[in-house]
Amino acid sequence: MANYPFPLYSEDNEREMGFSNSLVELRNEIMKAKGVIISVNEHNSHPSTFFKNVLDWLSRLERKFLEDTEVLLMSTSPGKRGGQGSLEIIEKLLPRFGANVCATFSLPSFYENFDSEKGIIDKDLSDRHHLALTEFLSKV
Repeated sequence: MANYPFPLYSEDNEREMGFSNSLVELRNEIMKAKGVIISVNEHNSHPSTFFKNVLDWLSRLERKFLEDTEVLLMSTSPGKRGGQGSLEIIEKLLPRFGANVCATFSLPSFYENFDSEKGIIDKDLSDRHHLALTEFLSKV
């Protein structure tokens, strides 16, 4: 997302600047896809302001920017809930934009459960991740 710099959304910004080329490009890439994998971050049990801001801009450009799009929604955090607060909020929000959230996965205690070479260390969590990914891939 670092390639897509967006100012904080406001109607004033939209009126003054319109929609940036990078926003239109991002929307077009999303709308071409049969499915997208979204890994949502978490700040104090909520999606980050940056993530919400991107959704705000996209939905102003095209309300149903995820129309007929399958979504695998994931999250993780160093905590034991694995970003579930943020994941639950976004899981309820994305259908408003036309998304079909077909699978979710949350990885708790990231530093204990993930290795950069081995991937997800805990077998049960690895199996759940594989199941969510398989469900997503069967839809796209």
